[in-house]
Amino acid sequence: MKNRFLCGLLAVCLLVVMLPATVTSASADAKQTVSENLITVLKQLEGFRASAYVSGGQWSIGYGTAGSPGQTITEAEADKALRAHLETVETKINTFAAKWNLSFSQQQFDALASFSYNVGTGWMNSSGRLRDAITSGAAEEKFLFGMSLWANNGASPDPGLLQRRMAEADIYLNGVYGKKSGTYTYTIFDANGGTPGSGGEDKMQGYRRNGSTQILVADPSLSGYTFAGWYTQRSGGTRVTALDSSTAGVTLYAQYSSNGSSGWVSGSDPEGSDGTNTVIAEGTVKCTSYVNVRKGPGTNYTILARATAGTKAEIYQTKWVGASQWGRMSNGWICMDYVTLNSGSNTGSSEKTSGTVTGSNVNVRSGAGTGYGIVGRKNSGETVTVYERKTSGGLNWGRIGDGQWICLAYVRLESSGTETPQPGSESNSSVSGDGTTAVQNTGTVKTTTGLNVRSGPGTGYARIKTLSPGTAVSIYEYRTVDGVKWGRIQTSQWVCMTYVSLSAQASGEENWTGTGTVTSSTNLNVRSGPGTNYARVGQLTPGTKIEITEQTKVSGTSWGKTAQGWVCMSYVKMG
Repeated sequence: MKNRFLCGLLAVCLLVVMLPATVTSASADAKQTVSENLITVLKQLEGFRASAYVSGGQWSIGYGTAGSPGQTITEAEADKALRAHLETVETKINTFAAKWNLSFSQQQFDALASFSYNVGTGWMNSSGRLRDAITSGAAEEKFLFGMSLWANNGASPDPGLLQRRMAEADIYLNGVYGKKSGTYTYTIFDANGGTPGSGGEDKMQGYRRNGSTQILVADPSLSGYTFAGWYTQRSGGTRVTALDSSTAGVTLYAQYSSNGSSGWVSGSDPEGSDGTNTVIAEGTVKCTSYVNVRKGPGTNYTILARATAGTKAEIYQTKWVGASQWGRMSNGWICMDYVTLNSGSNTGSSEKTSGTVTGSNVNVRSGAGTGYGIVGRKNSGETVTVYERKTSGGLNWGRIGDGQWICLAYVRLESSGTETPQPGSESNSSVSGDGTTAVQNTGTVKTTTGLNVRSGPGTGYARIKTLSPGTAVSIYEYRTVDGVKWGRIQTSQWVCMTYVSLSAQASGEENWTGTGTVTSSTNLNVRSGPGTNYARVGQLTPGTKIEITEQTKVSGTSWGKTAQGWVCMSYVKMG
């Protein structure tokens, strides 16, 4: 009996030893993958394109995978490419789950895969509201808030991306697969000239449509003022203290108080105000980054806020200061050179000013703009009286007679004592219209005859003045136009860098443009803008050759622009 038992035990042992190794290790190596339900929804979210197209600065094709100019693809091929990219996403999510000891349900895994397919997997690498909500198992409200913050197009909230975030949240929280969510919605928060909360991050919030949700967006800030609450309009309107179905998809505006008064009311209006509260013109702010909003009409006034590119501008009053027109908004004065007015808006002025022509053979036209016929010419040194001023085609124009207009770029007005700056200027060399204040390099003019200074980066822009050989210049910003590098020496004053001898090569500038090679050990993220806060629009594999057409520095880090988008130059070797 004992021998029979031992024989049986030995047989069992032999059977175990003879089993294939993969059987015993399969469960330990199992990794989650996306479901077919998710792939169906992902195709709806991305949409199919048979020909390559540019999106977010990169070439894409099919269901949003990387493409190249002129490329075409079938739906079957696009499906294969989508699944191949998802395999990379799946690996990242599984690694993330293992690191944090998380166990995702299928719906949670699917939602994170869709999210990562769109914005990349970089969100896993640093602390943030979304990652913290996932790793801590936070309540619905905090998860929705964290998810909604990943919906910027550049620096502005994108309604389409917000809808996608809410659809992905519905998958994660409820297992409801669809292109749009009927459960969750969002509200956009406009700082109205101030700085959004949490260092500029808090500009939108997702929440459950039915019921009432507290506002989790941190309060914005405005120098010299106190945040007074969120309102349905930029000035006036109704204050909102909670989010519900009435705020779904709308934008709320911050208002501020001074001396205990809410908003911009009599007694707290910016200096120089005539007390008018009627909007006389509307437009949008035009700049690369931001424009200063000041306490009064002129660069000598205190900066109260910064208006970002695309911000709606409602103008209550205008004043000319020297050669520049200023407009009073609800939160201060802005140089009108930075505002694109809507059709029908008119902020012309009839203030009378004398001036001296600084250019030779300057055209005098029948109207304010280069589209009008030439009715005469003025030469350097001639005096003129400007009876009216207007901005047209991005240039300031002055009426010097009946049906006689001259471009003020070539007139030195007595009231200003300086040469008229081109649109975009605040006549302040230390603050630029696009927010770039740091000097990137210095140099001297190396021509033998003089160097033209233009209102923009290119020979197509108006010539403002000429710099003598040996003139010292400070470079605040670089741009490459048609293969030629230009440098900004003051606000809206650009020079061709071919004729500037730099004092010292700035880091990374010795190969400013040209061909480079990706040197990262893993795929290099391509982003929609120069910085890690921009959305990931693609990836480049190690060793890929890329053409850098422009470089800029953000917080000390160089970023390069490619046909696909922006890449960190720390992982690119030029030449």
